[in-house]
Amino acid sequence: MLGRREHAEKVVREQLAIHETPSLWCILGDITRDKQYYDKAWELSGHKSARAQRSLGYLYLALKEYKECLPCFQRSVEINPLQSSVWFSLGCAGLFSGELELAAHSFRKCVGLDPENFEAWNNLSSAYIKLKQKSRAHKTLQESLRLNYENWKVWENYLVVSTDCGEFDEVLVAFHRLMDLKEKYVDIEILQILIGAIVDGVLDSQGEPASKLKPKALQLLGRIVSQVTNSADVWSLYAKLTGSGEEGSLADSREKVLNYLQKAHRCATVNSGWEKDSSSRSQVCKFTNQLVSAYTEHSNLKPQQSVQLLSSAKLILKSIISRLQLQQQQQCLSTEPNGENLSCLSSLEEQLLVVSTRLEQVRNL
Repeated sequence: MLGRREHAEKVVREQLAIHETPSLWCILGDITRDKQYYDKAWELSGHKSARAQRSLGYLYLALKEYKECLPCFQRSVEINPLQSSVWFSLGCAGLFSGELELAAHSFRKCVGLDPENFEAWNNLSSAYIKLKQKSRAHKTLQESLRLNYENWKVWENYLVVSTDCGEFDEVLVAFHRLMDLKEKYVDIEILQILIGAIVDGVLDSQGEPASKLKPKALQLLGRIVSQVTNSADVWSLYAKLTGSGEEGSLADSREKVLNYLQKAHRCATVNSGWEKDSSSRSQVCKFTNQLVSAYTEHSNLKPQQSVQLLSSAKLILKSIISRLQLQQQQQCLSTEPNGENLSCLSSLEEQLLVVSTRLEQVRNL
């Protein structure tokens, strides 16, 4: 390979010795990767060689010198505006250097010349996102997906932008498609926003309440938990959605809510040593509170099962409190008491007192 390059350089130099042309200087620049030869081609052409500026721009781009390649690409497309690949490269350099308006303009020019370039559509949406023009980003991503339906990265971008735009029906579509493309796909943050919007009846981009999407969202969550069985967050969100709205007060829904919260709590506590990690402790505390609240509420709806339900809640609380107390004692021997752990303990101990009092009242009836 090296020998062929040296031979090619020798041949080009021999031709230049006979007659200099901008094209030959550009070829020499391509062989040697030396920018001075592109500069010579540019000067020799009387500043009319789009090829010289294009090649110089590509050299700077390869070196990640994005600011330097911008004027090169701009001069090239000024001379020959029909270079879709140069518009694309100019857009990329604009994105990398923070010239977002220039990037958006360049990608628009690129897709105008090459409407089938899905990467240009995708990059155009990225520019719009950074420019806070979310609705334009959403439309351009739809074009990108039309051209490349199998690209999970584009679908993930579409999922995020649809969420930001309040296109909640499209969020569901994108989530299902991502699950088709990637096994066990889940995005907790997006699910939290989506379920929160449905439960709270947030208006979508068309001014319609997101609550109308509850049946479809339940189908999505059902599909997720059939593949991802060990996520406490997913089970908790499933319970939250199931218990929302008028249907949430039905006995069947209440049974499901309790069942899902039991699974969430089991997932959060399944790993030994969870009490030693701050994040895990917070999660366990949250899911324990949710589960105990569900047990208490359920006991009010089913008096005949009150003792059993409240006893289960009490047993769970005592088990978690015991683990946290032991961890607190161990920490006190080596460091200062952990404030977050103390707060969690205090919250659960208060719940234990309430549950125990209620249990005694029920037994005395």
